[in-house]
Amino acid sequence: MKKSYTLFLNSNNQIPSQTTYNNNNPSFNIVWDSFLPKGKTFRLTFNFETSGQYREYTSTTADYGDIKICADFVISRYTYNSYSNSGGSILGYALRNLGFLNSIGQSTISCGFLDNPPIIINRPTSNIITFYIYNMGTSGIVSGNGLLNDTISSTLTTYMAPWQMVLNFECID
Repeated sequence: MKKSYTLFLNSNNQIPSQTTYNNNNPSFNIVWDSFLPKGKTFRLTFNFETSGQYREYTSTTADYGDIKICADFVISRYTYNSYSNSGGSILGYALRNLGFLNSIGQSTISCGFLDNPPIIINRPTSNIITFYIYNMGTSGIVSGNGLLNDTISSTLTTYMAPWQMVLNFECID
């Protein structure tokens, strides 16, 4: 059985930026030396869940769809990413949970460990990791690859709801 290492992230624990917390592109200070062995290669899988509710606002023609999750490990890059068949920064995608709509049409966004193919990554060497979470909606004022907004209020902002992520690093060498 291969050794694996788990990292739990919560967007509320990000490094504060100079202005405010920003859940759609947060940075975290991770001391890799405290749990991840040096000189190793890992199969990286993850799960993701927003804690806030997302919905479409017809008055703004906003389309809040699925999301793309990218990660910048600064120095380390993916050695293989099946989305591009090469190195890259896309961790994977998470989907709106439309099967769990509440009474006003809100849903969370999530993905499980098996929802995205694993990424092969060398052990990161920088203690800073930054995530970029993009709205993959297809129409409206936040369509395309804009950073995901918080849709709890009717005002569109650059701030999204808090989220949790679990990263699993399985040693492959």
